[in-house]
This record gives sequence, structure tokens and C-alpha cells, in this order.
Amino acid sequence: MTSAAALAITLLAAPAAAEVSSATAMEPDDVMRGRILPKELAPKSNSYFTIGVGIERFGREVAGNDNLFGLAAMWRIHSFGPHVLLMSKPSDAGIEDSRFLAGLGLRGYFPLLGTSFSYGVGVHAEMRLEDHYWLAYATPLELGAVIWAKDSWDIELFVGARRAMAGDLINHFFIDPNGFDNENAREELDRVRTDTPWQGFLRLVFARRID
Repeated sequence: MTSAAALAITLLAAPAAAEVSSATAMEPDDVMRGRILPKELAPKSNSYFTIGVGIERFGREVAGNDNLFGLAAMWRIHSFGPHVLLMSKPSDAGIEDSRFLAGLGLRGYFPLLGTSFSYGVGVHAEMRLEDHYWLAYATPLELGAVIWAKDSWDIELFVGARRAMAGDLINHFFIDPNGFDNENAREELDRVRTDTPWQGFLRLVFARRID
């Protein structure tokens, strides 16, 4: 073999050897994390956050102003979604006539009918300053569905029921100046805890995914 032919073979083999060496040196998770793939080919993460705004309709009657507004956040891990909820019912009369709701829960997501459905459970605590008492709930039933999705935005609809498990009057002047030994509030609290402990809700959440 002439020296010219040997030189040509060496030059042609060098790029292939460099590619093999580069692929060998790559960490196994480089491909999975999309480090060497175009953006459109990189796999989507199975762990991400969503945060959004929500409106909830609660209670037994259709009429009235039983609406809560607030924030909803979730950490989606594969098919599971631990989430938190912070909502309130504003009042023109001031904070003493407002309601506040906080909740923790867990959802399981599954594909159905071309969209994503969920089943969730949770616990909630509510301060009804307008009624002068607080309540703690167990939420054994929450059904949800993604009714609209585009890019990183989606709208989820939830329907469910929660049951009052504990509660008492708010006898703290700085929290509720009108709550001291309120007989009417005590009667209403007893009614909610014993006679009608179940409360249905319908919630709409407009959220954005944050990777």
C-alpha cells in the first residue's frame, strides 16, 4: 500500500473513531435528559409543577353568593399529583364577613376519552368569619377532568364532596370581634356538623405548567 493510500484511509477513519469515542464517553442519562437531542425530540419531563387560579362553587343551594376565589398549585409526579389550595370569599363589608379555605390533597391521573381524568382525596380547613366559626373537612371524593389544554396551559373541572369532621366558634376578638358566645352561630355550627355535614363543590382551575 502506498503512503498516499494509507494517509487517505487514516483521514477517513478519524471522524468515525471520534464519533465512537464520543458516544462511549456519554453518560447513560444524557439521551434521556435530551442533552444531545433536538428540543422537539427530547422526552417531556414526568415531574413538573402547575400553578393557577380557581373559582369554587360550594354548598347545597344554587342561589346565593357561595363562591370562593384563590390559588391552586400541584406537583405532578408521573400519574400522581399532590396539591394545595388557598381560597377566600371576599366581602365588601370587610374581613370579618369573609371566608377562607385551605386544603391539602392527592390526585391520581389516568387517560380516558382522549383527555386526562383524576380521582382525588384530601383534607380542608375553613374559617367562616361571616358565620363566626371554623370547620375541618375530610374530602373522600373529588373527580376531575381536563376540559381544555393548549401548550403549557389547561383548564380542569373538579366536582366532589367533603364532610365536616370538626369545628368550633371563633372566640378570639382580634380574629372575629363579633364571635363571642354567639348563640345563633352556635346553633348554625351544630346544624352544619350534625344535621348537614356533607357539602358539595364544583371547582374550575385555569393553570399553567412550570417545568
